[in-house]
Amino acid sequence: MQATSLSHVFRNTGLLILIPFVALLSSFSTMAQSAEEWYNKGYTLDSTGDYQGAIAAYTKAIAKNTKYVRAYVNRGLSYQNVGNTKAAMSDYSKAIQIDPSQSLAWTNRGTAYAEMGDMKSALRDYSQALKLDSADLDARTNRGMVRYRMQDYKGAIEDFSVLIAAQPRNPEFYYKRGICRIPAREALAAISDFSVCLDLDSTYFPAYINRAQTFEATRNNKLAADDYAAAIRLQPNDTNLYVMSGLNILELKDTVTALKLYSEAIGLNPHYAKALNNRAILLAAQKDYNGALKDYTAAIAADPKNPIYYFNRANARKMNNDPKGACEDWKTSEKLGEPAATEAIKKFCR
Repeated sequence: MQATSLSHVFRNTGLLILIPFVALLSSFSTMAQSAEEWYNKGYTLDSTGDYQGAIAAYTKAIAKNTKYVRAYVNRGLSYQNVGNTKAAMSDYSKAIQIDPSQSLAWTNRGTAYAEMGDMKSALRDYSQALKLDSADLDARTNRGMVRYRMQDYKGAIEDFSVLIAAQPRNPEFYYKRGICRIPAREALAAISDFSVCLDLDSTYFPAYINRAQTFEATRNNKLAADDYAAAIRLQPNDTNLYVMSGLNILELKDTVTALKLYSEAIGLNPHYAKALNNRAILLAAQKDYNGALKDYTAAIAADPKNPIYYFNRANARKMNNDPKGACEDWKTSEKLGEPAATEAIKKFCR
């Protein structure tokens, strides 16, 4: 089964948390009121996407009140939104130093660690956030993601199971648990999760893809074909879907439909090398060598550093009674690193 990319695993769920606007209270001192005013201004600017303006406002709030935890947390978020993760980390850490019970600071710092690739520290911070607030769905979602990336699939499944219990009609949690179940070798349970996800949201595109791949892994290619078809209906301009579907269809020995799918992909992108190569293989198998050579040549033009395309064109040239051209392609393929080309040269090129 093809590896599932992380882009299909975890969609952007806005897991950094902004602490809300705080109404001014007449009982505050003049200094506190001023700090609150700057905080509220920062929150308003943050909400409109003016992150630099928000940073400036939160900084003035902090200057008025150096122990203003909410301002540190929100300024940290603004720093992350402008790509300054180091400054964000500093603000979250300061907030935690002032008030270790501030769960949102732990959650947001965990996200900053995750963005930096420090999954161990991210896991620690998310776990601390959950100790402080076990109902924090964002922290639990993020911890599940981090556990998945750390290959703690059992732990990730546990986190998403808790989330499903809390929100049983949220399709994303079923999808994510299904993703975790694939490397945990729980294929049937993964299919079940993807199916519930799709029952709740029939437009949830990545669930179709991952369920299709799981069906393929369990040799249920007919159901995989149905899922690929549904995915294509949702995203008809995604050329890779046609190639994935074509490869699956070939397992059902349906070369006609596979050819059609590759041709549709090429129609969308005439320079799509993978589709051109795959269609050429089928044309060569049907002894349409001229058609195959045309496709292989187009694939090479689109991706001239791929040794497989030269190797395959060499085979088609040999079958089309062009031994000289075949040897030229095998030699190019060998130079590009294809070991099978070396064997072909020894056998056919004197």
